[in-house]
Amino acid sequence: MVLAGCGSSSDSNGGGGTPLPDPATLRVRDAENVNDMSADGRLAGAARGRAAYWARYDQVPVALRTLPGHQTTEAWCVDEDGRTVGYATDPEGDLVAFYWADSGAVPTLLPVPNGYAFNAEDPQALKLVHGGGIIGSLQNVQSGEAVLAYWSKPDARPVLTATADGRPEEPISVSDNGLLVARTELDEPRNLWQLDATSRKFRRLDLARTSGTPLALPNAVSHKGRIAGTIGAFPTAVRPAWFANTNAAGTTLPALAGYRVFPEAITDTGLLGGYGLRGEDLVAVTWRNGQITNLNSRLPRGSEYQLDAVVDITDNGQALVFGTAPDGEPVWLIVRVP
Repeated sequence: MVLAGCGSSSDSNGGGGTPLPDPATLRVRDAENVNDMSADGRLAGAARGRAAYWARYDQVPVALRTLPGHQTTEAWCVDEDGRTVGYATDPEGDLVAFYWADSGAVPTLLPVPNGYAFNAEDPQALKLVHGGGIIGSLQNVQSGEAVLAYWSKPDARPVLTATADGRPEEPISVSDNGLLVARTELDEPRNLWQLDATSRKFRRLDLARTSGTPLALPNAVSHKGRIAGTIGAFPTAVRPAWFANTNAAGTTLPALAGYRVFPEAITDTGLLGGYGLRGEDLVAVTWRNGQITNLNSRLPRGSEYQLDAVVDITDNGQALVFGTAPDGEPVWLIVRVP
């Protein structure tokens, strides 16, 4: 059974609201890429060709430390304690993963079992788990098959879980109790996994079956296990939706008229963010109290910025937004959810 949420019985143009400040004042300072935002607004990504950490979006990024002979490339995840994970290249040019206990710490090199390696041609995201764990994806160097890897602590040998068909499963978001959303390809449905606390292996879940909602698919999870996703035949006939947990029926959300809309982030307080797609046109959207907003409708009059997608969102209403600057360059901004 699918429950209709407040305002979800009809589509909306998502306009109105107080205009945003000048987008130039909302840009993440010196960012080349931003991959993650913590619950309290810390950021992880890349700046000046190095893995970077931001205590706040408007502060100078910290170049995370490296080991002798290594060069950091990008930070992928950060939490509210300042823990960060990311990638570097070693003296032989191979891709390795680093863990930083805080923004000034000497990194710990994540151990990798013999016969496995990180995919240097297509680096997959790394995710931190509440309590000290780390999730990533490794590849068998002989067969090319990929596995999900779980490090219970940064210097521990990882426990490996085979994927259904040996394809890479990139971690997208994870709850505090190890509920994981992962993807194989950008244009394919995402998968839901549950980390077993005893074996430390992952078990595949079927959201449509556990929630009793036909054609339900996951896109992201919150810290406490709320799920943002879609209901309907992927990718053309989908409705945005959220689920209170894996066993709860889906609640549909309003969409933008003329757009296919996909939620990409959800908080424990019920805020959501994502994007709308019409042809090649992308627009960043948020949901609050069952109402959808096209963030581009809140840009100052005459602004040449384009807001394309909400990447992450915090409980206090800060959204990490990917967009395009007037000069055509990609930008990352912090926008208050209306």
